[in-house]
Amino acid sequence: MSEVAQRCGVPLHIDCTLGGFLLPFMEYCDYSIPTFDFRLPGVTSIAIDLHRYGQAPRSCSVLMYRDGSMLRHQCFSDSDWAGGVYATPTLAGGRDGGAVATAWATMLGKGRDGYISACHRVVEATRRLADLLSDIDGITLRGAADLCVVAFETSIGDIYVLVDFMTTKGWHVDPLLSPEAARVPVTLRMCEEGVLEALVEDVIEGLRYLSENPTKTTKTSAFFHMLQTVADRSLVDELSLIRLQAHYSIPPPLDRDHRAGRALSVDGRKMSLLTSVEGVKPPSSEKP
Repeated sequence: MSEVAQRCGVPLHIDCTLGGFLLPFMEYCDYSIPTFDFRLPGVTSIAIDLHRYGQAPRSCSVLMYRDGSMLRHQCFSDSDWAGGVYATPTLAGGRDGGAVATAWATMLGKGRDGYISACHRVVEATRRLADLLSDIDGITLRGAADLCVVAFETSIGDIYVLVDFMTTKGWHVDPLLSPEAARVPVTLRMCEEGVLEALVEDVIEGLRYLSENPTKTTKTSAFFHMLQTVADRSLVDELSLIRLQAHYSIPPPLDRDHRAGRALSVDGRKMSLLTSVEGVKPPSSEKP
């Protein structure tokens, strides 16, 4: 991809938000990985999240450019503002400096040796989890579990029902749409003794539940199977945007009585866009 980007004269961005604090330290742990960073001449920018395996608090990420010429296109400046010259390096006009300070303190506290140790533990745990899951009848791994994520599918039943079952057990398992599968992100907490074995035991129990309830459906299974049937993917994008707008919008008052000045409920905010759609009437406030 680096060669193609150079040949075509287009920038190449590396989304390293998940593995940004693992990949740079894999070479220190004697793992062999492909070159992915600015050592490739075609790479022009790299994004890294500090709150994931960087172990810093949320709300702080890093966007690196090969040189400063690209940074200019990210910035905004208004010299005609009534208050003087206004310039900001991001879309956000104000940012919390505390997040930057805590992220910097975290990095200083962990140090290179701390991140190398964490990288080794996570990678080894990920590969061990992949081995444990591959030994289970009805489980097939998807992709290579080389870093920090193990993806798998099942032939026993609905994978999305299994995802919800694992959630009830306290595990964070992500559903995948294409193909229909699930993934487990391996965290440092899961590197502790006995945690992986407990997860595998719950997966086996979940598969047993699937075999005993082959027609069982859940909210996750219904939603993801619905997405699979939509041929026009732009409709899925549109529905996702409508859902976000509904959460952030404030609907007009449904009546003019004394309750009109009260704060809107969460359900009311979710109905904001639906009340403006032609043919959809707002719910009646009258009790039956």
